[in-house]
Amino acid sequence: MEAPDYEVLSVREQLFHERIRECIISTLLFATLYILCHIFLTRFKKPAEFTTVDDEDATVNKIALELCTFTLAIALGAVLLLPFSIISNEVLLSLPRNYYIQWLNGSLIHGLWNLVFLFSNLSLIF
Repeated sequence: MEAPDYEVLSVREQLFHERIRECIISTLLFATLYILCHIFLTRFKKPAEFTTVDDEDATVNKIALELCTFTLAIALGAVLLLPFSIISNEVLLSLPRNYYIQWLNGSLIHGLWNLVFLFSNLSLIF
């Protein structure tokens, strides 16, 4: 393999690993928010709210709970994203060469902003 091909392959591999890292972090973040919001909503709902005789009513109530959980998770993500982006920017400026902080880059923050806006628009539609 020639030197330029090796460098191109290395750059392609690096971009691939960065993209996978962003996907994993985004998935874990939103899954954690969803689980926390689901626990929060099921803790404060009335116990007789989902105990209906009719299966259709129970299905509608479960779908409403899942949509409310999704919307609350996205709203919480939107609220927490601004402080997270400010803190990550300050950490990157103070520790630019730290190996453990490399995952916290501008591409990750930009991707999280895009996902929050996409999911908030989806929750408004549904």
